[in-house]
Amino acid sequence: MNALSFYGRCLLFSFGVLMAQVESDELKDLRSKAESGDTEAQMKLGTMYYFGRGVAKDPVEALKWCRKAAELGVPLAQYRMGVRYSTGEGVPKDPTEAVKWYRKAAEQKYVSAEFAMGSAYYAGNGVPRDAAQAVSWFLAAAEHGNVIAQFNLGKCYEAGNGVAQDMAEAIKWYRKASENGYAQAQYTLGSLSDVGKGLPQSYTEAFQWYRKAAEQGLPAAQMAMGKAYIIGKGVTKDYAEGLKWYRKVAIQGANGNTVVEGLPLVQYILGFAYLDGQGVEKDRVEAYAWFTLSAFNGYSDAKGQLKVLEQKLPPEMIRVGQQRARELQLGKDLPETKQLQREAEQKFQKTEAEAKEK
Repeated sequence: MNALSFYGRCLLFSFGVLMAQVESDELKDLRSKAESGDTEAQMKLGTMYYFGRGVAKDPVEALKWCRKAAELGVPLAQYRMGVRYSTGEGVPKDPTEAVKWYRKAAEQKYVSAEFAMGSAYYAGNGVPRDAAQAVSWFLAAAEHGNVIAQFNLGKCYEAGNGVAQDMAEAIKWYRKASENGYAQAQYTLGSLSDVGKGLPQSYTEAFQWYRKAAEQGLPAAQMAMGKAYIIGKGVTKDYAEGLKWYRKVAIQGANGNTVVEGLPLVQYILGFAYLDGQGVEKDRVEAYAWFTLSAFNGYSDAKGQLKVLEQKLPPEMIRVGQQRARELQLGKDLPETKQLQREAEQKFQKTEAEAKEK
């Protein structure tokens, strides 16, 4: 190491020590302000300890400063205390204590706390169940722009839960939530347009709302899109496009992390599509994989199709099909497996053709 390099390293070390001292002094100053009742400093200090930003992560210290700010009336801190008692993070889980803190923040018009209060009254969590109180708090949050509160308010008006039933009012709140991008509300408007409940019956209008929700990944809407294209409901019939939407929802549900109503049937439909080459390129390995998933989810007809394929397909195709099913469950689409699929299908088609010639 030459002298210049050594000197440079010494300068860097000295600078690092100096910066550590500066940071320490800043932290001391921040702590002094927090201890003097400066709520902004308390919130900043609590956040630093919670995430480990500039200090060692310390949940206990984070909670201490959050509580101090909450006790001094900071609505964000009060809301965070409510969340902690709701989830049991750093404190014993206590729904009643959670509601106490949510109420303090909600009374200062903190929108997330208003929604939390509505949810607590709706479920009877930490307070006696009271649908009218739930509606009151959902209304406050909805008027402050909370999209889930807007949607929940729509559901309450549609069902007459905690308020007089009023479809026009329900539609108004569903529309507000939809225009603010809430997929579940968009799907709901699609469903209502589909059957003409509270809205003029229109398959075309329903399709437009389904698409908005489906493009955000909502499984029920993707299912509706698939069905619409396959039967030509509100859109020009397009079996291949319908299968694309069915595939999207089937892949979402394959790993078991997303609950999808009607999933086994969709997986079965995909299996048949690949088996026959209807709307997709014929691929019996892919068919076997989807039948496997459908059977796993309890669809009895898929179990029957698996038995038929196991008698007809060579063992190597079955093995690749089982591997493909596992990949679908993991949300993977490995190129090497796709290559094995193509080779297996081509080989089997060649064998079929040779058998017909004999």
